[in-house]
Amino acid sequence: MSRIYSYIILFLSALALAYCIYRDIRLERQHPGDLPNRVIGARLQKDGISPYFYGWDSTQPMRYYDPSGYHTIAASNVTASPFFHQLLYPIADLPQRTFSRVWLLIQYLVWAAMLGMVISFTNTSRQKLLILVIGTTFLFTRFWVDTVLKGQNYFLIGLFFLVITLLLTRPGRLLSMLIAGGLMAGVVLIKPTAVFFFPPFLFIWKQWPVKSRLSLLAGSLLVIVSAFASGESRYYWLEYRHALNEHIKLHQRLQPDSGQKALFNRHLNYEGWDMDLSDSAALSYRYKFRGENSNIFVLYEEIFKRRLPVAWMLGLCIVVISALLLFYYRIVVLPDGFTLVQAALLGVCMYIIADLFSPIHRFTYNGAPWLAAFLAIGWYKRLPYIAYILLTIALFLQVTIRYIMPMQYSIGEYLILISFLIIAIQKPSELRA
Repeated sequence: MSRIYSYIILFLSALALAYCIYRDIRLERQHPGDLPNRVIGARLQKDGISPYFYGWDSTQPMRYYDPSGYHTIAASNVTASPFFHQLLYPIADLPQRTFSRVWLLIQYLVWAAMLGMVISFTNTSRQKLLILVIGTTFLFTRFWVDTVLKGQNYFLIGLFFLVITLLLTRPGRLLSMLIAGGLMAGVVLIKPTAVFFFPPFLFIWKQWPVKSRLSLLAGSLLVIVSAFASGESRYYWLEYRHALNEHIKLHQRLQPDSGQKALFNRHLNYEGWDMDLSDSAALSYRYKFRGENSNIFVLYEEIFKRRLPVAWMLGLCIVVISALLLFYYRIVVLPDGFTLVQAALLGVCMYIIADLFSPIHRFTYNGAPWLAAFLAIGWYKRLPYIAYILLTIALFLQVTIRYIMPMQYSIGEYLILISFLIIAIQKPSELRA
């Protein structure tokens, strides 16, 4: 690629990044509604109080106030895991207005780190520029923008997936394998369905030395043991499990346990947040959160006008994932072998499939981990033509703010899923520029 084209791409990417940062600062001023429950969950847990059935009222410290809290059911609106709350302990006591700004900064630092790591593992300038273009384009998707708007944390899942994959490129280094094992356990402790990311790695398990495999297992075991070592931690995990069951009932309209809690004054100023200023920010920069759900049970109910039983969701999820793993094993692994990049791409797809079968409503920001898969494209010199076509259509649907068709963003994500399932069939090293 000529130097002039490289400079043009760099210049346009810089302009796009500047615009996205400006846009996201304006969105952050509108009060990310899902972020406070992460902060409150961490603070309560840090103070020795279970956050999962907590109810704030005027007799409680403002430190535990969340304007989006539930008041009609027993469970609170805290849905993050006890392990994730622990990760937030160092910054949980920041004023919530400051925390929100820091969280946006963390989101961009994670984005930059992910791009930087993949770029450092590629050889040609063409691949590096491709990663930059893909990463910058991702900033325009609903996956990213809705994450900023709501203050969500699923982008961290993508970071874990990518770092684990990069560490596994050096199986001969026992420290790398030990850290990778710890991160494997960590991401599952953040979001239990992340366990579905790992089955494809069994296809390359025997390629690693025995000492490396033992280091991987030791790292995982070390983190799991530390997470459940104290009776307090085990109690929080039991509460978390109970609360998730209540949230499933809520999302499936199955009558969760009721609770009478104080009504929240959603316009009360707190910890640096001026809610009138937030409302003004929303009026000055209008961005509509569509609230579109891509779950299988939503599509099933839309088509068949009846609910899909929760047990069926889990059963169908296991069947679909098992069938895909068997397909790849018979059609790809046995005749041609499997690479780490293929395992990682297929792992992201398995995680997303498990997410799609979730009985809890899934929004566009849940797709933030796709960034790890998109960046992995940088290792391919050429993609199947059908993947180019599907990804182009999918990204168009994802970056278009105007609603042009029903279930637009869900359709875009399903096309992305199909695209990466196709890409994962081929080895990066076998493709030609």
